[in-house]
Amino acid sequence: MSSAHRPYLRPTVDPPAELPDGWATDPAGRIDDQLHEVVHPANHTVLVAVNGLSDTVRAGLRATGWNRLQATDLGEVWTIDHTARARTRLTGASAANPAMEGPAREGP
Repeated sequence: MSSAHRPYLRPTVDPPAELPDGWATDPAGRIDDQLHEVVHPANHTVLVAVNGLSDTVRAGLRATGWNRLQATDLGEVWTIDHTARARTRLTGASAANPAMEGPAREGP
């Protein structure tokens, strides 16, 4: 995914800054005493993990496709791209089961 399509944090402003079509924002908490929000494509989910996470939970999040953006006063901000995760899962499933690739083609 190009950096132009990745979630990012920005200071929260009033009135809200304009977003490209298909993008959304979610509150992320304070960074350096300023409120921030996560700006992300609509096919992403944002998780703000409050009260800290164990290394085991962080590893589990990473293993299932979550990416950590940053820590805020609320906790850690994580996002997941559902389209990329589905594509990865389908690719892995078809590699594990060649029958999922579809019927063999013969001829030109």
